[in-house]
Amino acid sequence: MKTPKLNKNFVRCKGCGKQFSDVIKAYAHTKVCPKVVRSRQ
Repeated sequence: MKTPKLNKNFVRCKGCGKQFSDVIKAYAHTKVCPKVVRSRQ
């Protein structure tokens, strides 16, 4: 699958750089992303 073009409503995880087309998905991922969780502690 080709990666979709980046547009304004694309959200990127600050921890691992994974991209989400959906703010809710990105938010849910950020809560469980090991890199983000580790940096918060």
